[in-house]
This record gives sequence, structure tokens and C-alpha cells, in this order.
Amino acid sequence: MRGISRARKIITVVYVVTLLWLIISAYFFCQHFYTVKRIDLNKKVAVDNGTIWLEEIVLTNVKKDYKVFEDAPWYYDFAFEHPSKLMWPFMRICYFYSTPYEVNEDFGKIEVKGFLALESPKPEKEEIFDLLDVDVVDKHNVARTSGKEYTESKNSYVYYFSSDGKDFPLETDIFRVNVENEDDVKLWELTFNQTQWKSHTYNDFFTSKPPREEFETKQKLAQIYSALREGNKEEIEDFVLPEAKDQFSWDKLNHQYWDSPCGSYLNYEGRYQEDRDVFTYNITFHVPDDGSADALQKVYLIYIDGVWKIIDVGSVEEVDNQGNDR
Repeated sequence: MRGISRARKIITVVYVVTLLWLIISAYFFCQHFYTVKRIDLNKKVAVDNGTIWLEEIVLTNVKKDYKVFEDAPWYYDFAFEHPSKLMWPFMRICYFYSTPYEVNEDFGKIEVKGFLALESPKPEKEEIFDLLDVDVVDKHNVARTSGKEYTESKNSYVYYFSSDGKDFPLETDIFRVNVENEDDVKLWELTFNQTQWKSHTYNDFFTSKPPREEFETKQKLAQIYSALREGNKEEIEDFVLPEAKDQFSWDKLNHQYWDSPCGSYLNYEGRYQEDRDVFTYNITFHVPDDGSADALQKVYLIYIDGVWKIIDVGSVEEVDNQGNDR
């Protein structure tokens, strides 16, 4: 009987410890959830020497409670002193049992994201910022965005940008997005209210980063690039405009240059065949055994309601390192 009693005590202790562990784990699991609010824009605004495509407005009220290279958690230093096969599992466990975010109940970070497509060679940096005069303004006509950033690629006249403000009141009921030229003349505006936000909730322990966290178009083009490089016809078909599938030049995608891709960039083409507002997604390759030559293939895209669709593909052309035809 004494042995049975001891066994029951052990089972009870194990049960209680397991229950506590599950409760604690559930608490920390919930700490990794956060919500991002979005409004899809998909608007086009003509500016000097080009066009701005406004993709979305994003609102978040959480931020990491540390900066990795400045005040990283204690377990970073400890983990990097051990072999990688132990380091990463250890860091994952420590990260799970942490509270990684600071939540602000009053203010959030608001961003307007999109891309600028120029029709001629690159202007100076300050001129680009003049063209990217995109702001969120509240009903009192106070600008709630103050920071702007953009990224670009070599040989590309397309700039992916974000206009953001870090102290946007979460209770703001009405606001608008303005686009102005360098003379502060309003080119476009649209008004929004609280009911237009769409909430998306993520758990960052199981999702490395939410979809569209980076500049959206760059991520979408990376997916197209991956499908083309892998040569997965079914996956590529998902990106082809339905009306273009019957005449699509699949044979032009079958070539040996896929063994040596070296980059890609987007440019605005304008009119192509019967389509307007066409872009070229230019994929570059190294030519094997020829250090002075590269190759280039153009994939023709159109942008419809926030979705990139392939309408045609050109033949591969060999060029020198400066981009000139050979």
C-alpha cells in the first residue's frame, strides 16, 4: 500500500508540474502574437518624369524590446560561445520563453508603401525625395509621417519606398493620404476612416516575418524569380495572365543560362504590344567561360490591383558587362 501511495504522489507531482509547464508555455506562446492593420491602396499617381504606385497603408503598435546589435538578450552571448548545433535550438527555446515586444496602447507606426517608376535616367537623391512627397494627414491637417526611405537596384529606374510616422494616434478616426509635387501642389488625395482597416494577426515564433513586411513589390518579384529559376511550370502558370497563357512562349524559358543567374531588376516599359503600363523584369546571367559577357532576359509584367502578372517573355540576349548588345 505504501508503494502505491508513493506512486500516486509521483504521478500527482508529474501531473502538477506538467500542468504548470503547459500554463507557462501557453502564456509565452501568446506573447508572440501581434496584429498588423492594413488598407490596400493599389492607386496610381502621375508625377514629374514618372508614376507613383501606392500599394498599401500599414499600422503597427508593437516593436521589439531590444536591438540585436545593441542590447541583445543575455542568451545571445552565451549561445554564440557554443557549437551551432546547440546554439540555434538553445536560442529558439530562450526566445520562446520571452516577451519580445513592447506594446503601445496609444500610438503606432503608420507607413505608406509603394514604388516610383521613372521614365528616364536616374535623378539625384534629393530629387527622388522631392518626387516621393507622400504623407498621411489627420483631419486637423497635421502630417503624421515624417520619415521616408527607398531602395533601388543597379540599372533600374524603379524605387521601392516607404513613408512613415512613429507617433500615429490609434484612436484617429479620419485621415487621408496626400501626394504633392516639389512645389507643394496637391496631385492626389484619398480619405480613410477606422472601419477600412483590415487586421492580420501573426505569431512570430512560427512565422519568421509576416507576409509583406518588406517592400511588397520586391517580395512578390522574388517569388516570380524563384519560380522561373526553378523552372516549375505549374508555379509559373500562377503568375501568367490568363489571357496570355495560350500564346505564352514557354520555350524561351528553357535555356542553359539558368545555371548561372546573377541578379534581376525592374524597369518601366510603358506600352508593349496592346498593353499599357507594362514593366520589364530583367533577369541577368553570367555567360559561362566568358568573364567579359553577361546575358539578359526580359519578362514582361503588368500590375493589376496589387498583383503582378506575366504577359510575355523575351529571348535571352548576350551583352557585355556594361549592358551593351554583343
